[in-house]
Amino acid sequence: TIRHRFDAGRILRYRMQLAGDTAWNPPLRQADRVQMATDFTFTLRAKTVRPGGACTFDLLGEALRSTGQTPAGRIDVAAGRGRSAVNLGGRQSIGLASGKSPLDGPMTITFGPRGEFRFGTGLVPLVIFMLPHVDHRFWNLLAVAPLQPVAPGDEWDVDFEVPVPGSEGRPLSIEGLWEVLQPERHGRREVLPIELTATLDLTDANVLLKNGDRIHVSSGNSHASGRALWDVEAELLASATAEQSILITADRPVRRTLQSRNRCSLRLLGVQEPE
Repeated sequence: TIRHRFDAGRILRYRMQLAGDTAWNPPLRQADRVQMATDFTFTLRAKTVRPGGACTFDLLGEALRSTGQTPAGRIDVAAGRGRSAVNLGGRQSIGLASGKSPLDGPMTITFGPRGEFRFGTGLVPLVIFMLPHVDHRFWNLLAVAPLQPVAPGDEWDVDFEVPVPGSEGRPLSIEGLWEVLQPERHGRREVLPIELTATLDLTDANVLLKNGDRIHVSSGNSHASGRALWDVEAELLASATAEQSILITADRPVRRTLQSRNRCSLRLLGVQEPE
């Protein structure tokens, strides 16, 4: 059984990298291209271990580098604690002053014992830098420990939903496959790899977009793949990496295509045990 071990005072240091590009061609009304890359290094300091195994951490951002184009405007940020170089188009809509670092405010985040996100405080200044990304439903499946005990060679199916980027209404229903692989070396540690893949082919579907347009999808596909490495002895997620692509061709009311490619990785850089 894989679970996180949360001890008050335990310090975990991580690096998260996000990259993605989502665009309609030709462009849709009120549907700007979203293209972005973010590199974020941060520390989690275990603050409160709650009954039932959940833990609240103080989140301390160390360094943030983010560039790209979003519906809120152009973003170019290099920030640390107490310092920030910010170049934003549409700064007022983003709500971030050019001289203020998005890492300066107090932030907390709470996870359950399987690593599932429960809630957070003070995280709003970081949200704009986390777009685009692998769909959170797929990422949450990948980065959360399985409910049941697992062993190398295990396989099982899982159902989940992924929306078409920029759309409303019913999301796409996808079936994924889990596989538990043989243990392998990760640095000086032995880890257990667990992989998740999901593919969907789409034909003859009507999609309602957030700008109010209705389109008919003649063909398309969605593919997502991810790999989590669990340090079972230390009771921690050592790393997780996921890639997702959505390619869609619409033939009505105007022929156009959607291409969306995103990548996300999370890597544990170090652990400091409480004294």
